[in-house]
Amino acid sequence: MQRGFDKFFGTIHGAGSFYDPNSLKRDNEFIPPSDDFYYTVAISNNAVDFINNHKDERPFFLYVPYTAAHWPMHAKPKDIKKYKGKFAEGWDSLREQKYQKMLEMGLLEPEWKLTLKDDMQDWETIAQKEWYSSLMEVYVAMADNMDQGIGRIMRP
Repeated sequence: MQRGFDKFFGTIHGAGSFYDPNSLKRDNEFIPPSDDFYYTVAISNNAVDFINNHKDERPFFLYVPYTAAHWPMHAKPKDIKKYKGKFAEGWDSLREQKYQKMLEMGLLEPEWKLTLKDDMQDWETIAQKEWYSSLMEVYVAMADNMDQGIGRIMRP
């Protein structure tokens, strides 16, 4: 608020629980989260409210600083469920599949080769495949929830 904004909703510091952030504020007041609170949804809801409640004819600047998909890895169970098992084949196979799909869709030119992989282990050599697969499910579920919110912001 003291940095040129008329309204504020968010946390004072970055990473924190998506279910109970300990520095949640609306304008200059600390506020408790509701029982069904999820930070990404709350950010989206407040952004939509800011748009819908803007009565002035002049345009305004809306800054929507999501914290997803960053640590801690907290996603809503219904969002995780959509991705259950989707990453079991591992990143090497999925990377190749995504590349082939983009070629088929015409998003890439055939002469554009798949880039070199980041410096990471081959999926087949990873001991904790189930853990990494689960982590990817949660990560993409967080991004999915954020994307749902962005869709609502774009069409309030």
